[in-house]
Amino acid sequence: MITAEELDRIRIRLAGQVAGRELYVYDSVTSTSDVLRDKMMEGAPGGTVVAAFTQTAGRGRKGRRFQSLKGKGLYFSLLLRPRCRPEELSAITPRTAVAVCEAVEWCTDIRPAIKWPNDIVCDGRKLCGILTEAMPDPSDGSVCIIVGIGINLYQTDEDFGPELSRVAVSLASLSPRILPRESTMLETVLRCLDPLAAEFPAGHARALELYRSRCLNPGRDIRIISGTESRPARCLGVNDDFSLQVQYNDGSICSVSSGEVSVRGIYGYT
Repeated sequence: MITAEELDRIRIRLAGQVAGRELYVYDSVTSTSDVLRDKMMEGAPGGTVVAAFTQTAGRGRKGRRFQSLKGKGLYFSLLLRPRCRPEELSAITPRTAVAVCEAVEWCTDIRPAIKWPNDIVCDGRKLCGILTEAMPDPSDGSVCIIVGIGINLYQTDEDFGPELSRVAVSLASLSPRILPRESTMLETVLRCLDPLAAEFPAGHARALELYRSRCLNPGRDIRIISGTESRPARCLGVNDDFSLQVQYNDGSICSVSSGEVSVRGIYGYT
């Protein structure tokens, strides 16, 4: 749990940066992204952050439920007000993944990988989920981005349950000797996210290099799932726009920028 004293220290140490310029921490919310959306509608500036000790209706991609046990993880959302071309917005999600990886590595002895486009993976299981949502600002119609982040910190396999424990992992089970406090992890992630909040779309080349160094898809057999269709393919690499370059079994090569991608050897896919 983040104490009031720790929260004050975080605010002082983050003074001057954009990410975390306004920081709200709640005991329990339906979803940090829902609360942040309300603040956005009221005119909250870019860089505003809403965190909570638990979410009663946390969500992932495609409306999936995101488990948010109280005191077990770090759950927060960041508001971005990017000034960029529409086609550049798709880089926000992978760049967020890079920032979270850097923060985890900074706080622990763990080097996470990224399963395209944004799952943070350790030991073949998911450590962190990221959900990016775009919406118009009612005052001027400009695009706002809410980035929801959930990092598993202290869960055990029993906390996850028999089904989820096959695909999810926490820092406690990976690195019990070097386990950061929630306050330390929150401050570190916000430091790593600050360039995204303050300078986007600048910094693309460095972010792309870091993403490619951590992305585990290239060189692996994958399945591309779109709707009810699932096609096997081989991942050839990550394109300059963070899409995947893939080769299907018939030899055709194309770029994949949407849909779900399963990777052989990850999350039980054999």
